[in-house]
Amino acid sequence: MFEARQRFGLCVLDFIVTSNHIHWLTQGRATEKSQRAGKLIAGRAAQAYNQRKQRRGAYWEDRYHATAIEADEHLARCSMYSNLT
Repeated sequence: MFEARQRFGLCVLDFIVTSNHIHWLTQGRATEKSQRAGKLIAGRAAQAYNQRKQRRGAYWEDRYHATAIEADEHLARCSMYSNLT
């Protein structure tokens, strides 16, 4: 996450990595930079897992997708959901 934040200049508000996906909240519009950051994060996590388990191949099935979050209560709910996952 740190590398993606540095490389793509993202303002990361919150994130959680689960066994099969990542939730991350960033400030600003979903852009090509945020898509590339998502791919970088997923790739690095998969590499680390595969090295630890001495395996190869895909780690997560689904690809990156973004959801626009309004503000205030919607943001609070999304943050709470990701932290309780």
